[in-house]
Amino acid sequence: MKRSLPSCVISCAWMPVRNDTLCLSGLEELQGFLTAVICTPEMILPSEWLPAALGELEYETTGQARRITTLIMRLYNDIAAALGGDGQFAPLFMTRHSGSGETKSGANLRCRGFIRGMALREKSWRVSDDDAELIGCLLPVLALGRTSLKNPLTQYGETRHRELVEILSESVANLHARMRRFNSPEM
Repeated sequence: MKRSLPSCVISCAWMPVRNDTLCLSGLEELQGFLTAVICTPEMILPSEWLPAALGELEYETTGQARRITTLIMRLYNDIAAALGGDGQFAPLFMTRHSGSGETKSGANLRCRGFIRGMALREKSWRVSDDDAELIGCLLPVLALGRTSLKNPLTQYGETRHRELVEILSESVANLHARMRRFNSPEM
């Protein structure tokens, strides 16, 4: 089923920080999704992950399709460059409070996107019980990505949630380094 391109996607592409919660959530989940695609044990081509990220969109013009695709590819390249650099991967995780008392964590949204990205190559992410390094890298991603988005701080408590968020960037950077190490051709 095709759907129209949400105006939010275009707005986020040109102005990434808005007060529109849907817009920020979409961008944060996309960032997590792209991070997983980059970290995956098997290469995933854009021809596979772009449709998985956007669904079947109907663009108003080919120029609009090209702009959105170009912006998403730039984001992908920025994330890949940050992961490939020494200590440069340090995304900001925003926490938003709504008037109804709900709290939305950008870290949870990114982790939810990361889990969606992992699903593209689910079999290659299987973890053996004795792989403590991989389990340690995935723990904060899975813990934060599977919490309720309505009020994620209540599931673990604010202190434990903050601890998971604090180790998240380092865990993902270590995961990326590990996957590169295991996927590098032998010399």
